[in-house]
Amino acid sequence: MSSDADEDDGRMSDSNEGAFLSVPPAPEPAADAESKLELTIPPGTTHPMWRNILALHSNWQARERLSNGKGAYCKLCKKDLKYACSTGNLEKHAKSKHGDLLRELQQPRTGKGSILSSVVVAPTFRQEVVRWAILDYQSIRVVEQPSFQRMIRSLSKGVRIPTRRDVVADIDELEEQARVAIRGCVQGEHLAFSSDAWSADTTESFLAVVASYITKDFKLITLPLECRSFPGSHTAVRINQALDSIFENNGITHDHVTALVIDNASNGKAAGEAAPYDAVFCPPHTLQLTANKVLMAKATAAALKAGRRAVSSFKKSGVRMQLLRKAQVYHNLPVVRLILDVKTRWY
Repeated sequence: MSSDADEDDGRMSDSNEGAFLSVPPAPEPAADAESKLELTIPPGTTHPMWRNILALHSNWQARERLSNGKGAYCKLCKKDLKYACSTGNLEKHAKSKHGDLLRELQQPRTGKGSILSSVVVAPTFRQEVVRWAILDYQSIRVVEQPSFQRMIRSLSKGVRIPTRRDVVADIDELEEQARVAIRGCVQGEHLAFSSDAWSADTTESFLAVVASYITKDFKLITLPLECRSFPGSHTAVRINQALDSIFENNGITHDHVTALVIDNASNGKAAGEAAPYDAVFCPPHTLQLTANKVLMAKATAAALKAGRRAVSSFKKSGVRMQLLRKAQVYHNLPVVRLILDVKTRWY
C-alpha cells in the first residue's frame, strides 16, 4: 500500500508542479523518538526477529524497567514490550503482529547474504502446489494434512504452505484468467461447438461445451469453453437455454456459430432442430447406435450373452482367476484381465 501511495503522490506533484511553487517548504520532521532510545540485542542471537523487528532497551536490567516489566521495544509498533529473561512473549508478539515479515525473514538466504524475498519463494511454491492439484486431480484438502505439511517442511522449514482457502482462491483466479484468454481467442472467429450433458455416479448432472476453429495458418484450435452443473431435466429447451447462456458469458453471438455437434439422443436431436444454427449429430454416437442394432440380432445376441456369462463367472471367483492366469502362463499367452462390455462405454 505504501508503494502505491508513493506513486500517487509523485504523479500528483508532477501534474500540479506550478501550484506547489508558491507553497513554502514543509518544516523538518521532528526527530524520531526511536533515535533517542538506546537499543541493543541479546549477544550471540541469530533469530531474525532481532535487529529487524525487536530490540532490548540498553538498561532493560535496571530497576526502573523491571518495575513494569517493559524491557523490550518493537521497532514496528513503536512501543515497549514486557521482557525479563524469556523471549516467549516477544516471539508471540512478532508472530501475531508481524507474521508476514517474520516468515519472509526466515526464508533461506541467497547470493551475498540477501534474504530471498517471499515474493520469489512463497508464491512460486504456492503456484506449483495449485498446478499440482489441478493437473493431478489432487484433493485440495491435502495441503492441510499433517503428513503433507511434514513432507514439505522436511524440504524447507521456512516455506509457507498455502491453506485450502489459498488454493481455492488461486484456482478461481486462474479460471477467470483462462476465461478472459478464451474470450480473446474466440472473438471474431467462426466457431464449431461440441456439447454433451451427462449424469455422474453421484447423480449430479453436468453440461460441457468445447469450441473449435481453424486459424489463418490452418491450425485446428480446440478450447474448453465451459463445464457447468446442469441439474433438473435435460430437455431440449433447457439445453438450448444453457448453451445460449454459455455463449453470452463468452461474448459469442449466433452469427459466429458455424455448427453444433450434439449426441443422437431424443433430447439432443430436439435441441439441435430447435437451435438457430446448424446442428451435426455426433458421428461416433451414430456408429455406436448402428453397432448396437447389429449386436441385438439373434445370432450375435446369443453369443454375447454366453460370453458375458463366462466372464462374469471368472470375475466373481478368485480361484478361477488364478487358474486362468496359470493357464495363460503355461501356454505362453499374454496375461490379460477379462472385462465386461458396458453399453455406455463405447469409445
